[in-house]
Amino acid sequence: MNTTNKKKNNFSKNDIYPLIEGFDLFVNLSLVTYLCSYFLPEIELRKSILIISSFALFSYFSKFFMFSLCSILFKKIKKINICLHLFFGYLLIIIAPSGELSILSIILFVLSRFIVGNCFALTYFSQSSFEFSVQKLKYWIIFLLGLIIGSIVLFLINEIFSNSELNSWAWKVIYSFNLLLVFLLYIFFFKNEAYRLDEINQLVVNYVKKSKTTRLLELLHLIIPFISFVLFATSEWLPKFSNPNNMQFLQYDFLYLSLTIMLTLFIIPLSKLIGKNQSANFFFVTPIIISFSCIFFEHTSSYSIDLAKLFLSLFSSFSICLLVIRFDNKNSKDELLKFNLFNIIKVTLILIIPIIFYAFLNFSISYNILYILFTTLMGTSYLFHIYGKR
Repeated sequence: MNTTNKKKNNFSKNDIYPLIEGFDLFVNLSLVTYLCSYFLPEIELRKSILIISSFALFSYFSKFFMFSLCSILFKKIKKINICLHLFFGYLLIIIAPSGELSILSIILFVLSRFIVGNCFALTYFSQSSFEFSVQKLKYWIIFLLGLIIGSIVLFLINEIFSNSELNSWAWKVIYSFNLLLVFLLYIFFFKNEAYRLDEINQLVVNYVKKSKTTRLLELLHLIIPFISFVLFATSEWLPKFSNPNNMQFLQYDFLYLSLTIMLTLFIIPLSKLIGKNQSANFFFVTPIIISFSCIFFEHTSSYSIDLAKLFLSLFSSFSICLLVIRFDNKNSKDELLKFNLFNIIKVTLILIIPIIFYAFLNFSISYNILYILFTTLMGTSYLFHIYGKR
């Protein structure tokens, strides 16, 4: 028994996938303006930003249909090698032409994001037990490290190449880095390993359940950390095009993401000592009290901006901890339900992120609205958390 638990907690080579996924998210959002110049040069930049950001995030939308795709393909394709398919997914972006063939480029771009999204969805399940890895703390830590590595690589690329080079071709260097990475992983680690689609389809047949609305609304708090991830990934370009009043808040730098990681690492062991129920109540109630109190203050100083970012980091770590402790059970029959709930939240985000971008680009966002948003998300989640327990 101890051996099994120890084995589950150890890192494996499959844990490289959350790192690539975090890197992928950062790269696709941080390169939006360059992708706009390449794919949609004739469209006004603010409009093309909304279009390209939607396409870049399409990988998260496609994950929702992964199980349906498996049920169709498993009869013809028994196994799938993730690294090999990631390689072809990134290759499609690199070979996408520009100029008059922009329609073809857009098709290749969307197809690439679809392939990459489904590959990452498959990696949520280990090859042996199909254990839902998103509920584990190590998934989130590795994912956040991927975001950090992405920021470092982007910094180096911006130092090496000029804006004109990045707009025309140099943005492909980062995708080439991804291409080389998954190719090396395939050659040295994953050449003889594949995910069995028939086993995943059998999982669907055995354990399909209707996603309960109460459990879905209980996960609304996950929107908060994803907002922080998006702000971090777009902090290189979004403040430049945003409404001037939103500029400083959108400069969400490395410090706050690091704070999220450190708080999460510290809080999880502490929550296990206190107990799941008490910890869950604390992680829900504390952000509600803080954000609700902040609604009634004026936020005009520079300290208000730093305070909002601090709370965003704090609430993000609380949200991740809630997911880990609330869904940390051993019942494999709930795995598909949790997977679908998690992806429904992601699909919701993909639909609203372009709207959020539009708001930041064209309107002045009051900090009170942000605190109202935090209060609403955490409050709704907490209410359905209580209702779900009953």
